[in-house]
Amino acid sequence: MKSVLFFFLLLFVFSCNSVRQNNLFLQKKIPASELREDVDFTYKKLKRFHPNLYWYISKPQLDKKFDSLKKIITEPLTPNQFYLKLSPVIASIKEGHLRLRTFPRQYSKSEQKELKTKKPLFAMMEYKIIDNRMFVTDNKQNFGNIKPGTEILKINNENISDLTQRYRRLFSSDGYNKTFQKYFINLTFFNYYTLENGFLDSAKLLTKLDNKVSEIIIRRQKKTEQELTKEKVQPKVTSFQKIQDYDLDSKSYNRSLKFLSSDSSIAYIKIKTFSATLSKAFYSESFSKIRKAGSVYLILDIRDNLGGSLSEINTLYSYLSDKKFTLIKVPEMTSKTSGMHQNYFRGQTVFSSIFMAIGYPFFLAGNGTWLLFSDRLKLEY
Repeated sequence: MKSVLFFFLLLFVFSCNSVRQNNLFLQKKIPASELREDVDFTYKKLKRFHPNLYWYISKPQLDKKFDSLKKIITEPLTPNQFYLKLSPVIASIKEGHLRLRTFPRQYSKSEQKELKTKKPLFAMMEYKIIDNRMFVTDNKQNFGNIKPGTEILKINNENISDLTQRYRRLFSSDGYNKTFQKYFINLTFFNYYTLENGFLDSAKLLTKLDNKVSEIIIRRQKKTEQELTKEKVQPKVTSFQKIQDYDLDSKSYNRSLKFLSSDSSIAYIKIKTFSATLSKAFYSESFSKIRKAGSVYLILDIRDNLGGSLSEINTLYSYLSDKKFTLIKVPEMTSKTSGMHQNYFRGQTVFSSIFMAIGYPFFLAGNGTWLLFSDRLKLEY
């Protein structure tokens, strides 16, 4: 029993130390000379491991972007400040699955506990970004008395148009496709804003509705005792809901099947995202129902679906084709040993690394994801 208690005590100490080290790292400014070395390191790794680096951008153009970046880095920067400089260069390669990942601030157990007692700030409403304008589309709790249809012009004196233009430069889709960006900016806008400004307890919004411009202060609110109690007692998810990947927070299904006509001749499947959660069971059950109903037509609704699990996509396609198919090609690499040059355990504790070592080979086999690592930033493609 003593050995078990000692193990958990050791685990707690390592966890606290990891949080502290991570946050100190985020605050520390890295010398400009070292950042320029990281820029060179990044380009070197891309040229070594990327099989089609100059597919959408010529070598002289990309050379110029990396050289220009080094010239403007003249002062020390924090890791995430450096991310905002380097990320647009990576995005210029125009490969959707190649992007930098940030180092988020970590929170101690006590901080996490405190955050759980508060409501979100910006996430209390739903938004739609059209071009470089932001509109409120839903506000179920009437947060800040802001009505749907309201345009948000500024957040804390920063123009929304300036923010969206800045954030759009941090990611790309494949090639010259523009469809992905308009959806992705809606998903990530406040992630980027929080990266720059941290978790705020209040914000000043400049809004416009019916040609009337107003200044509104929104504040993070404490959850009531009733709300906290309700969160603790979550309703049980049924097996039927699990198969349809039911989300308790939004009270909606990720995937669903229904028939649109009284004679069941038209089947309709809606898929919000490919999550892989019990997807094989869902498609097996759904297509069995479709066959038994004798449906003639199938409407597959994947509007606003940005992708996700290759495994689920492969499973779905297997029901749509009566021929052998290859949906996912074998990963292309510059050499047979490319996969050996990966630091799978960066950012992990001693204990989590043990579990990562066991599970990671299976993860790679299932997802075909290859990682490149710099000393301070991580590239994923």
